[in-house]
Order: sequence, then structure tokens, then C-alpha cells
Amino acid sequence: MRQRAALLIHYYFPPIHSIGCRRNYGFAQEWLKAFDVVKIMTTTNNGILPKDDALSIASLPIVSLKTDDYRTKSLRYSKKQKIHYTASAKENIISKVLVKAIHTYPLNVWVGEGGSKYIKDGIKEGTAFLRKYPEATIYSSFRPYADHAIAAHLKSVFPKCRWIADFRDADIDPLYRLYLNRWWQARFNRKILKTADKVITVSDGVTDLMSKYHHNVLTVPNGVKLRQAKPHYDPFTISYTGSLYGNHRDPSFLFKAVQELISDGSIKEENLQLIYAGKDGQQFIQYGIEYAVDHLIDNKNMLGLKESQTIQSKSHINLLLTSSTKEYQGILTGKLYEYMGAQNPILAIVKGEGDQEVDAFFDKYQLGYIHYTENGKLQKLKDWILNLYHRGRAEVPLKLESEEIKKSLSWKSQFERLIS
Repeated sequence: MRQRAALLIHYYFPPIHSIGCRRNYGFAQEWLKAFDVVKIMTTTNNGILPKDDALSIASLPIVSLKTDDYRTKSLRYSKKQKIHYTASAKENIISKVLVKAIHTYPLNVWVGEGGSKYIKDGIKEGTAFLRKYPEATIYSSFRPYADHAIAAHLKSVFPKCRWIADFRDADIDPLYRLYLNRWWQARFNRKILKTADKVITVSDGVTDLMSKYHHNVLTVPNGVKLRQAKPHYDPFTISYTGSLYGNHRDPSFLFKAVQELISDGSIKEENLQLIYAGKDGQQFIQYGIEYAVDHLIDNKNMLGLKESQTIQSKSHINLLLTSSTKEYQGILTGKLYEYMGAQNPILAIVKGEGDQEVDAFFDKYQLGYIHYTENGKLQKLKDWILNLYHRGRAEVPLKLESEEIKKSLSWKSQFERLIS
């Protein structure tokens, strides 16, 4: 009987503590169910990078590729073992140039995450696997680009295999601009993706950008796993469990709305709390200071997946911060799908003036309310929060379209799109 085999190449894979791991892990479970033989290649850095024990990996067939990249070196000599750096740590000119350089070809392949040893070992391990299963499916994920570099080489040697290249983020976009030269990086994209059978992305916004570099690009969002409801916090709680990405995400409008609701007596201060969990707690508090609500903020700092999900499940409102420009829309972050699992109302504050994909997504699943910083009405935002405040105090739930979420956004349904 002919076996179906899959080779998964993921630098970011549990137990590494990163939201990017969750997409790779979610799909890995489906690969194991659907294919006879599965091999996962990740980094030896998974032994030194901060771990998230919520995602069990005991049953997965993992090979760790020898890695000596900049993360290996920094963690080897650092006591704090940081995988993520605060926005303020990246603000000086030298840091900005270095970050862009390390995301630009050829540094993104040979010096960036993964690095030359990782790529060479990946090619060696992948070659041994594909000699046994020359028609296997290769699934590689970005970031980092090293994963795609391994896959591209293997595809060139074993042309009968099938290569699916995944982009959780676009490496060239008009918002974050993590590159030194757009034309040069675009040229590299076309070259390395030339032999890919399919490119998949997390949202239509990223698909539009990546369609410039490949003829077959498909949107395959993250899956959603609905979690069992938990009793809400007392007092009424609005939470944000994520990063601020410099000045690209801005909670100011929430703080202004809360300040005015407290000032006019609509909400009693003692009946409200704001929770933050992530690497940018001090920056989040600074926004709060500007509107005199910083004393309401409970800064939890970095938490694991289980702890973050508990906060999301017990909060009355989960805050989603994202950005949108005319050139780059449809940024449906991984955090959104994580929030959906909690089945509590989501408040999206989008830095920009409008995003049709986000609007349609929120409307389809009845997720909550979207406030655009460029043209959103503060009074409407205040009314929405106040309505939930009164409902929340009375413990009257706001029903989301959970059945539709189960039907169209399960990891299984997304995986079927991935391999179709």
C-alpha cells in the first residue's frame, strides 16, 4: 500500500513560547491524522528558548536541526533568555537598521533566524527523508526564511515532491517595512518561491501582497478551538494579551472612552479593571497614564498560553489591536482566532480608516465592535462598552456565532483547504 508522507519544516514549533508556534502546532495535529508518515524538523534552539508547556509535543516525530544563529548566541550568554524584545528596545536607529538588515536577503537566510548550520542540517535530514518518500509533501513556514530556503533546495533535488510555502506574515509590506531594499527583496521572493506548488497565507491582505511573487496563493486562516466558558471576573474586565509593535497598535481610544465613562458617572471606577499580558507592559501603562487610567491596569507581563487563555475566557471584553493602510488591509492576526476560542465579545481598535476584510469577518461571526482611529466615533465606542458593562454586571451573555465558527474555522476544515 502506497504511503503518504509529509515533511514539516518549522523553526518556530512548541515548546518555543511564540504565537507563531500555535499555527504550526495546530496544523501538525492534522498532518498526523491525515498522513501515514510525518517528520517535523525544527531548531535545536527549542532547548534554550523560553518554553510554553501548554502545548504537548511528546507524541510528535521531531528532529532538531543544528542551529547557531544570533538567537543561539544571545541566549547562550544571557541570563534572561529573551525571545521577544520590547518595542522600546528596537527604537534607536542602529537597532532599526539591524532589524531590517537581518530580514533582507541574503542575511535573512544565512545570518537570520536559523542560519547556515540550520539550513545545511535541514537539507541533510530532508534529503534522507525524501529518498525514502520522493513524492512527499513539504510544508515550510515563514518566519524565518531559512525554512523556505531548505524547502526550495529539497524541491529542486526531488521535483516529484509537493511544496507548500506558508506565510504567517508578508515579508514585504507597506506597514512594518522590515527590509532594506524592496526591489531586491521582491526579486529574492520570486526566485526562492519559483518552484513552490502553492503559497498559503493567513489572510486576504497577505494573499494580495504575496500574489505578486507567485501564481498560486491561497488564504488559509488559523483554526479556532472553542474553549469551555468560565465565570467572568468581578469587576468588569477588559483585557489585552498581546504586543504593541512599536507605534503600530494604539489602545488610546479605549483609555479615552473609559476615562469619559468614569468621569460622567456611567461606570464606577471600583467596578472596572484593565488587564495587560505581554512584553510591552510599560508602554501599555504609559498610554494609560495619558488618560489617568493607569491605576486600573493590572500588568501580568509575559504569560504562557494557558494563563493567557484563562484571562481571555474570564474577561467581559477582549481587546484586539491591529493596523490598516490603503496599501495593506485584511490583517487578521493570530490573536483574533485565539480570542474567538474564548467566545467573549471582542473590541478591535484598528489604527487606520477602514478595512473591509476585518469588517466582513466581524459581521459574519458576530464577534463584537470595530473602532477605526481615523474616523471612528468615540460616542459609539462608549455606548458599546457601556451596554456590555450593564449586561456583564447582570451576567447576560452576548451570543457569538459559535456554530458557524465550528463549521468553517476548525483546524480540520482549514487543513483541508491547505492540502486541497
